[in-house]
Amino acid sequence: MATAADSILKITSEVLKTDVDRFIDFVRKNKRVSVSEAAKSLNIDQKVIQKWVDFLVEERVLGVEYNFTTPYVFLNEEKNVNDSAQIKDKELFYEKARERGLDENEIKRLWRKYLDLNKLTIKAAFIKKTKEKGINDEKAKLLWIKYYNYLIS
Repeated sequence: MATAADSILKITSEVLKTDVDRFIDFVRKNKRVSVSEAAKSLNIDQKVIQKWVDFLVEERVLGVEYNFTTPYVFLNEEKNVNDSAQIKDKELFYEKARERGLDENEIKRLWRKYLDLNKLTIKAAFIKKTKEKGINDEKAKLLWIKYYNYLIS
């Protein structure tokens, strides 16, 4: 049976969904969509969707493939834990987004979405690095909490 707290969390998570969240959820649900199809279905300007797609493809959150001249986007699968080069640096992510003309609120939402999609991979790579440096498990867990709090701030 769901508790009151569970109900509140469910409602809160639904209320806090942004257009970027709706777009990524739409891509996840449909597996592969064109920009025009997403824009029409979500009632969001196609230029806005294209701006998000350009950035999210560059950051490897989304992939793109072409059927003749129509681009289709899809959600990239969770990164391989051994491929830590794929893990994004927060400052670089923000810098690239600013260069693309995204506003600070959009950047923050995209960063949070990136973290949501990749938290397990980032944590596994972090823990792997702590082991390579000879840091014990207890200290590694504390360092992870501190690092993750930095990432979400």
